[in-house]
Amino acid sequence: MERSIVRLVVLPASALLASFATAQSAPERPFYAKFGVNYPMAGSTRSDVNNLGFAFGVGYELPTGGLVPKGLGRAAVELNYSRLSGNSNQLNALDFKFVQRLSIGGGRGPSAPYFGLGVGLSVSSLEVGGSGEGGSGGSGGSGGSGGSGGFRGRPLIPSRDENNRTYRRTQPMAELLAGMQIGSRSFVELSYRYSPPVEGVRQDNVTLSFGVRF
Repeated sequence: MERSIVRLVVLPASALLASFATAQSAPERPFYAKFGVNYPMAGSTRSDVNNLGFAFGVGYELPTGGLVPKGLGRAAVELNYSRLSGNSNQLNALDFKFVQRLSIGGGRGPSAPYFGLGVGLSVSSLEVGGSGEGGSGGSGGSGGSGGSGGFRGRPLIPSRDENNRTYRRTQPMAELLAGMQIGSRSFVELSYRYSPPVEGVRQDNVTLSFGVRF
């Protein structure tokens, strides 16, 4: 999976450089910001952290269509931040990505639907606080003792028992998205984001965002 995502990063990057070489004029409103809520796909992540998190992103729309002819889609570079926190644990991700959006029916009107793909790199961090919920094993039992700083009473890494640890990873990410323009300055977007787990904790999620162009 990770090798496939790396290949997806290289190809759009080449197209991105080519688009700059052939650029003629910038879009009328090339910058945009979007705000959203995300929902973790893994039940264990929802139980260990929270059911809902938030996301914020800013982007710049390139002068060309990116991987497709101009007029058939939009290409952009984006910087996104997302956070999921709860139960003394926190999962963060900072993504830098290339996003290709394709208009359905080739339209760019006030209610034009679209779909797309984003690929890039993510700097993810998992912050584990507290002592978990393991409690002490019963009499005569071998149950886990509390204080292992894990999720739902289980340590993230059996050989580490310190509390309040932070685990960081820089790795590829990808997302699938679909959305719709609302007038000329705003849009709504639904996306599925995947990046490899951090210390076994899944971070793939679905995000619903509202965006504004300026």
